[in-house]
Amino acid sequence: MELVESKGGVTAGLGAIIERGEDRDFGVPKKVLLRLEAPVWEPDACPLCREGLELEAPGSRHLT
Repeated sequence: MELVESKGGVTAGLGAIIERGEDRDFGVPKKVLLRLEAPVWEPDACPLCREGLELEAPGSRHLT
């Protein structure tokens, strides 16, 4: 939105295929096709941390 407005444009709305986490208001209409819950844990309340399990970072950016 900042880029559009910096070039003299007006943001009429936003769209996302997937939105994770909390629903954020950008001040313009927004259409989301799929909303995914993304819980956030404090380290002392994290069930995986309590069990001593290693965290995973799945996705194409983490291929080895």
